[in-house]
Amino acid sequence: MPRLIGILDGKIANIAFDVDVLSERSSLDSLLKMNFAGAHDSTALINDQTLRAEIGDGWDGTQGVEPFVQRHVRSLEAINAKTRAVISLGYEWPSGSGKRFSLSDTAQRNLAELDKLRDSLLTYPFLISTLDDSYVYPVPDAATLHNMYLTALSIVQNAYGIGNVLKSALTMAKTNADIDAIIDLR
Repeated sequence: MPRLIGILDGKIANIAFDVDVLSERSSLDSLLKMNFAGAHDSTALINDQTLRAEIGDGWDGTQGVEPFVQRHVRSLEAINAKTRAVISLGYEWPSGSGKRFSLSDTAQRNLAELDKLRDSLLTYPFLISTLDDSYVYPVPDAATLHNMYLTALSIVQNAYGIGNVLKSALTMAKTNADIDAIIDLR
């Protein structure tokens, strides 16, 4: 059975919940997203009215657990937004040229498909537009196309990798100070 750990009237509350029973009883009028201690990768939605019924009237939905949860959710959203922002900047090719190419989902799929076909069906030079469509880069050969693909792939993997490390640290945070210590320097 998952356990909710939080602050209630200045004291640590450690409460067991049956998630299935809880969701059946709740009116789902105001949901609170919580990570359960001991199950850092699973989340559940808890209705604050049901939570109040379980632990008494001392919790009004704005004290104790909620500020931590709000900060946790806000930090998670900030990490995800920064990851999207890094990817939306695209990648520079060739290095030092100032020419940036898209890393949108569609651009990533297209570049992966082009990389698969680089030695067989493409004729060179193959033209690829920059992110802002201000320049068309003539890809001279299969090796260059493959290097462009690997560069794009490394940017995306790096963005998600750093984001996942930060989110993992966030999942382990137990206090607002722990959350505040997680800094995204990307």
